[in-house]
Amino acid sequence: MKITPFRAGAAAGGLIGIVIAAGMDYLSGDVPGGGWTGAVAHDFDLPQSSMEVLIVSTLAIAVMVFLSAVLGGFCGIALERFFKMFTQE
Repeated sequence: MKITPFRAGAAAGGLIGIVIAAGMDYLSGDVPGGGWTGAVAHDFDLPQSSMEVLIVSTLAIAVMVFLSAVLGGFCGIALERFFKMFTQE
């Protein structure tokens, strides 16, 4: 399978999205009620250890990673076009 600029950018963007989501959870996790599950539990008035909180937290992170991947793909295409300008004669 050929690696296209969109796929390469999407992979990089998705990886960056995961790192940012994990970093946000790590940095705010020390505060009582912090982190992704704490925020979702507070918003929906559910206990932090419930299954619904885990599912909604996972969906929120998945949406963030998906959007990061799409934006990364578009950046990959833009970078390809930018660098192709320098190779044209």
